[in-house]
Amino acid sequence: MRRRVTLYTISVILFLLFSAVTYSQIEATTAADSKMTQYSPQEPIFFYNDFETNHPLRYSAENSNANYTYQWYQYNYNTSEWDIELSTQSGAETFILISETGGYRLAVTKEDQSEKIYTCWVFTPDIINAELETIYEDCYTLEIKANIELSEMIYTDNAGNIYLANQKLYFQWDSDPETDITEMDSENPLIINAPYQKTLFTLSITDNLNNSIETEMLYNAIAVKASYEAEVIKAEIPNEIPTDIEGTPPQSINASGPVEIRFTDTSKGNITARQWQFGRVTRSEREPVNLFSEIGTQHAYLTVIDRSSPYNCRDSVADPLSVTIRESRLLIPNTFTPNGDGINDEFRVEYQSLKSFRMEIYNRWGRKVYESNDPSQGWDGKNGGSMSPPGVYFFYITAEGYEPDEKYKEQGPVHLIR
Repeated sequence: MRRRVTLYTISVILFLLFSAVTYSQIEATTAADSKMTQYSPQEPIFFYNDFETNHPLRYSAENSNANYTYQWYQYNYNTSEWDIELSTQSGAETFILISETGGYRLAVTKEDQSEKIYTCWVFTPDIINAELETIYEDCYTLEIKANIELSEMIYTDNAGNIYLANQKLYFQWDSDPETDITEMDSENPLIINAPYQKTLFTLSITDNLNNSIETEMLYNAIAVKASYEAEVIKAEIPNEIPTDIEGTPPQSINASGPVEIRFTDTSKGNITARQWQFGRVTRSEREPVNLFSEIGTQHAYLTVIDRSSPYNCRDSVADPLSVTIRESRLLIPNTFTPNGDGINDEFRVEYQSLKSFRMEIYNRWGRKVYESNDPSQGWDGKNGGSMSPPGVYFFYITAEGYEPDEKYKEQGPVHLIR
């Protein structure tokens, strides 16, 4: 219970201490903000939004029955002296109404003729102008600084040393189009990853009194960012082992060869040159179409360059598309049923990655009833436009893959069933 009483008492005392802006018994009850001088012993600096009306400065003696003499002075910036007399008063308290910024001093003379000096400084902060400039740039980093002109708020110590009473400033950056600026970027200068396109940067500056200003700068980017899109333009064939595509956009393609892929450069920045690398093949156009037929895995690399700036910024795709052409494969059925039900109506091989193909089909009397050089095509059971009778037929197939040792020579019966 005693702890609660103590905390309550402390809270009341703190409220009384901070209910007015008070330093060394000089009160500025209409001040919007305050801080202490840099020199010691420290004295108060009071900040006001404006002087459209006069503002009071007040001093109260500790003894309400005291009869002190008070002399108010104003600092003279022309002579660097406290030689402007404002008012002489007496009693237990004193106050004056001030109408302009500057320094104010109060000499308090007690009944015993001892004297004590109190000083305060009064200002109306303002943000007069702000301009943005690039202070550092390269292919990876951009640093922008705001050069800020503030209202002149000068004060001095007794030795004549000069100080500036600047307010704390708050910075809010923005950009169009968006960059990697975050809410955490509230400092001056701004340091971010270099953007890849022309960008309008905007900065809002605010002080403790809510004075604010906004400034902007159009930045011409020098950095580049490589990226591309890939599209398989090979049609799916029912009896060819299908292409496997992983990722959106594609990250890997696993296909029967050959496969054509159209690439589109979607890089950002002022791209003046580019180089594609597809295995041993290099290209330079914006939208190349490349035929992949070599067995194994190849990667599609893209490097872009901006040669228009002295930095010669360049970038390569960090995660290139991998294209895997599978080894050849040939599977031959032994039965088909050309009855028009849409199921197994043709004698077709199942295949992948064949460079050449030849198929001939003969009836039991050795008469050729079908031939083809295209593995995607099949025999529908017709001979000269007429349906062949059910029975056993014989196929002869030769084929080659893309590797030297991938050769096929197959023969055998196939059953036509109705």
